[in-house]
Amino acid sequence: KKKNMNEYKKKKKKYFKSINEIAEELVENILSNKDVVVSLVDIKSMDNYTYAHSVNVAVISLVLGISLNLSKEKLTYLCIGALLHDIGKSFIPNEILQKSGKLTNEEFEIVKNHPRYGYNFLGQFFSLSAHIKLITLQHHERFDGLGYPIGIGGENINYLARIVSIADVYDALTSDRPYKRAMCPSDSLEYIMSNYGTLFDPNMLDIFCRIIIPFPQGTIVSLSNGDIGVVEETIPCFPLRPIVKIIKSEYPNKVGSKINLIDTLSIVISDIKYEI
Repeated sequence: KKKNMNEYKKKKKKYFKSINEIAEELVENILSNKDVVVSLVDIKSMDNYTYAHSVNVAVISLVLGISLNLSKEKLTYLCIGALLHDIGKSFIPNEILQKSGKLTNEEFEIVKNHPRYGYNFLGQFFSLSAHIKLITLQHHERFDGLGYPIGIGGENINYLARIVSIADVYDALTSDRPYKRAMCPSDSLEYIMSNYGTLFDPNMLDIFCRIIIPFPQGTIVSLSNGDIGVVEETIPCFPLRPIVKIIKSEYPNKVGSKINLIDTLSIVISDIKYEI
């Protein structure tokens, strides 16, 4: 087990080094493309949430894309497509986009047009790859074929668009909006996992669930038994069941002890604590 953890740490170090190198090259490629910069300004002018969401989706998509061993060329398309995936929302009325309550059916039908609007808008930029435009068009398609705007499914959905769809939903779930509070990372990951093969490509989801760490090392968490602990170590392939050191308990003798949640299935993390 110790040998496996050492190998995991070596792979992680190499992984983060490769991310840094790829990120530097991607930033250079993106900033040299005037059409992309102009489009990002359009997104920024809509509202801060959409801009921040687009950046978050790009980062999450890249991490998944790297884990899927995409080439640097495909990673560039993926990053740009993720950054621009919601550009079509610039054609949706602000009173709908920024509405604090739940959308009516009619308003939601208007919002559902944004992938087509974005695709048509990016069509005028000949320097952008077809992959980038298809991400914009297809990021709300579902693996089971029940998405929009076209209703295609499975491998008929562009490969990069399938990546962005996972990142898009995960970031939306973990972000505060005027009409809803953010879900905690573990609940968001549970929701993502529950849509295995329906909303999302199951093969991609297998990888995603291994690389997303909802409780990073140092996170203070509440446990279902009432104890409070700090995450000491995350276990590869088991993102919801890290090793936790107890720092507060109604039983003083438990303070300082460690629980490996993989071995203690009766206890789960119930919440993240921001103060003790």
